[in-house]
Amino acid sequence: MTQTEELLKQIKRSQQKGQITETIALYETLCIQSPDNAAAHNNLASLYVQKNQYQKALKQASTLRIKTRTFVFSFSQLPFDGGKTLVDPV
Repeated sequence: MTQTEELLKQIKRSQQKGQITETIALYETLCIQSPDNAAAHNNLASLYVQKNQYQKALKQASTLRIKTRTFVFSFSQLPFDGGKTLVDPV
């Protein structure tokens, strides 16, 4: 089993247990190990939003914008600065 596969198993287990903080840490590791994994960046950004860590979510959305435009729309409505959004819809 590869490191990525092991991380994905750990992520699944921590998500099933509702351990968001641990899941975030695992996704952060996965994003470092697999920087082109757009789904991992997308999922990490979603978790940051759940924890109200909008700037971290923005960083992940920016990474996605560079890699693919597919996921960016998910983050186009993040609250920011008096009702403005963090990123423009694609």
